Amino acid sequence: MSLSGESPTALFEKAWNLYESIALGNHMSHREIYALLTKRLQVLYGKGGFDMLDLGCGDARFFEP
Repeated sequence: MSLSGESPTALFEKAWNLYESIALGNHMSHREIYALLTKRLQVLYGKGGFDMLDLGCGDARFFEP
């Protein structure tokens, strides 16, 4: 149990729901950032494929084809 009395799973789910609301609502400009990233990667690598390892947080929803 945590200091709040919630289980680690409950705390994770609460935090995940907050992250998901922020990302889906585009409150931190995720869509614009990934659009710029996509354009930059196309300039560097063309339309061909490349491999990427995402070590960030989140669910990688913006990397879906």
